[in-house]
Amino acid sequence: MARLETMTDMNRATFDASIPPIMTGIKTGGDGMRVQFDIPENQMGEGAKLLAMRGKRLKVTVEVIHNEQENAGRKIHI
Repeated sequence: MARLETMTDMNRATFDASIPPIMTGIKTGGDGMRVQFDIPENQMGEGAKLLAMRGKRLKVTVEVIHNEQENAGRKIHI
């Protein structure tokens, strides 16, 4: 059973992030949209899971963090 949980953990990454306030933070074009995320160093372990997800179809949910100390951040669920 623990192995099944480990597989599920590798298929999900949850971390705080922000979209950089630069022109290339969000790109649109004929093939859709690309979004870039800045992930804090203390959450790079979760962010690193995205490396194993390259080329796979993902379900992405984004919600704004309403904590005033982190008002520039976004919470990303993948």
